[in-house]
Amino acid sequence: MNDKKSTAHNQKVLALAADFKSKGYVVHVEPQPLELPFELLGYRPDLVAIKGDEGVVVEVKASTERLSIDRFREIAERIAEHKGWRFVLVTLDEPTGVGSPAVLSQTPDWAGLQQRMKVVDDLVRQGLWEPAVLYLWSVIEAALRRRAEQVHIPVERFPATRLLDQLYSAGEISVKDFDGFRTVLHVKNQVAHGVMVIIEPGLLVRVTELTWGLLAKWTATESG
Repeated sequence: MNDKKSTAHNQKVLALAADFKSKGYVVHVEPQPLELPFELLGYRPDLVAIKGDEGVVVEVKASTERLSIDRFREIAERIAEHKGWRFVLVTLDEPTGVGSPAVLSQTPDWAGLQQRMKVVDDLVRQGLWEPAVLYLWSVIEAALRRRAEQVHIPVERFPATRLLDQLYSAGEISVKDFDGFRTVLHVKNQVAHGVMVIIEPGLLVRVTELTWGLLAKWTATESG
């Protein structure tokens, strides 16, 4: 890590520590083994924040690019074995508005996402293509982030394109899902930036069906 990245990394860690402290957590930056609540397979995080019986283990990385997730998934799974504890992977290039890691995700539950999909269905039936694609993507992205949390793949804070890549690599979405979602994301970005674009109704119908299928599968997995 070069000096500029090292400085940015350290500043981010200190900013996160201040954020956790402001929310009532006891914070250990670069904790020593005795400051860790349990064994972490020899892993030493950037920060541990503790409040009562709950806590957050935080790792800060410069970028999502060329970042191997497998090791962090193993750590996230081990941490999740301890009630009230979670692992958060923060990057310096994470999207604006992703929220504080000190606050639990506000992603809607599966039932809430299914209710939102009914709105998408109504928009598609009415031929309101632009609002349909915007609303559809919002459901897809929320579902992907919730699934990442559900299976302890610590990418729920990643930019949308990297989130898609990681869930595809992990086998959570199929090639058909990946291609459809990526196309909808591209169209959504064009619409959001005011670009005149012809939206293919068949695309929305196809990806809506894919999304309903994943929501049903992932809901059943959580229920089971």
